[in-house]
Amino acid sequence: MSADELRNWRIHFSALPGMLSMRLGMREPQQVVRDALWKLGRYGESGDIWMARWLRNPEAKDWLAQMPKTPETILLYLGPPPDFSLLADMPQGNVIDASELITVTDDGLHVNMEPVEAALRQSAHASAASTSSFSFRKEGDYWRLVFGGKSALVKDTKGMLYIRHLLEIAPKQESTLQLRRVADPDFQPEFVGSGEETMDELELKQINDRLVAIDSELDAAKDIQDFGTQTDLVEERESLREHLRVSLGLGGRIRKDDDDLERNRKTVGNAITTAIKNIAAIHPELGRHLKAHISKGDQCGYRLEQGMVWST
Repeated sequence: MSADELRNWRIHFSALPGMLSMRLGMREPQQVVRDALWKLGRYGESGDIWMARWLRNPEAKDWLAQMPKTPETILLYLGPPPDFSLLADMPQGNVIDASELITVTDDGLHVNMEPVEAALRQSAHASAASTSSFSFRKEGDYWRLVFGGKSALVKDTKGMLYIRHLLEIAPKQESTLQLRRVADPDFQPEFVGSGEETMDELELKQINDRLVAIDSELDAAKDIQDFGTQTDLVEERESLREHLRVSLGLGGRIRKDDDDLERNRKTVGNAITTAIKNIAAIHPELGRHLKAHISKGDQCGYRLEQGMVWST
């Protein structure tokens, strides 16, 4: 490959990330978006380096959503600079024009890593300043967790929102219905009841019989073009169908009015369990701590240890 080809990028672009990775002593890059976004790898012990092009493409927002945007992430780009509003969680010093790092001579490709190393030193300094505390903070599509002097990044899920809320209100507890609203403020349970059936068999039969009758009455009203009666019958039918929808479970089983409580308990509990597993895979010590200190059920809570203060 000649120096002129490199200078003018007259090569298949997918070769360039591989060449950079080799110069930086990293593994083979991972192509995340075909011919547009690569994860080059981890540079030393500091941070992950990504490379991208076509960042003014309308689809760039979707591409960059697959990249963690944190103080430890470095993005090298070629072409016009990206829209920095898509990288709001990254220091601008971590977004670097790759052409400023690359020098092409007759001897080949030379990479000046000083701008990258300077950005990583700055992020390492900020990270070191935060590791003296306990932190559970959202950064873009990821969460930065600090515990036991170790910092980790975990992908966002609803369970992470529930855990953060429990850390914030500790030592108080919260019902699963209230926790659902943490992730979805508009959430409204259909029932919060006593455990009794929402209807009996006689009422169910009467509703089904009435629905059959409504169909016959609708046909008759259509034949004589009685639009007022048609409107009334359609509204009655929809009301009865909605009543059946909230009163019957799988297989047409009559539900008890505490089914939603049980569903919420399982939904929130499973989300918290999944989040703790994700945390444990990256930060085992914190995963063990949360598993031991978070209680689940109709009421959920976090048992706060003396002297522990969480930053959220």
